Amino acid sequence: MSMDDRDWARSGAVTTAQVTSFASLVYNWMATGLGLTACVAYLIYQMQWYPYILGWTLPIVLAQLGLVFAIQSGMRSMKFESLLLMFYGYSALNGLIFGSILPVYAMRYGADIVWVAFASCAAIFLAATIYGRTSRTDLTRFASLLQFGLYGLIGLSLISLVLSFFMNISGMSLIIAYIGLAVFVGLMVVESQQIRRLSAQCDGDDPAARRLALMCALGMYINVVTVFWYLLRILSASRD
Repeated sequence: MSMDDRDWARSGAVTTAQVTSFASLVYNWMATGLGLTACVAYLIYQMQWYPYILGWTLPIVLAQLGLVFAIQSGMRSMKFESLLLMFYGYSALNGLIFGSILPVYAMRYGADIVWVAFASCAAIFLAATIYGRTSRTDLTRFASLLQFGLYGLIGLSLISLVLSFFMNISGMSLIIAYIGLAVFVGLMVVESQQIRRLSAQCDGDDPAARRLALMCALGMYINVVTVFWYLLRILSASRD
């Protein structure tokens, strides 16, 4: 969650009311998005469409980035129903990515690697969420450090992409995967605490609070999916 989101919450755009409704909205939307992703991925696998969708990976990723940008830029101006629809559209597109790439991993490294990554991701999310919601330490002070780490991770990923055209950088890719895992697990913990604090301030029935909850759900969804991909990369590296 950005500083603008927290400032918006403190500015009075959202009201103080029930403690649990805001967090329920966040995690329900996140879970629904993940469920939609899983259903689409399973459909792609069952219909054997993944060889054809692999060639469309770049356009799908660009469409996802466009949806995230549209949600963020339209958070105050667009109808909530439109924002929610775009969130589900983003989740469905992620299902296309999962449905086309996971079978490749399964065929190369064994299907168990996908389930191990999934179980590990679920355990990490549960532990990070519990810690973030129960810790009495102010974790928001690490938000700026994690944001800096995220920018650095993006830079390293771009550098590795360029270098991959000229040399074998499997070692560098693995280091980036470990760094990325640490950064996004940290974001899970910090954002879990922020959601807990916002839950004490926001009424889930307030229109502005619902928009903020959707933004939190999108952020947490991205954290979970990214942690899964980094775990899959780390596990597959051990079998290369």
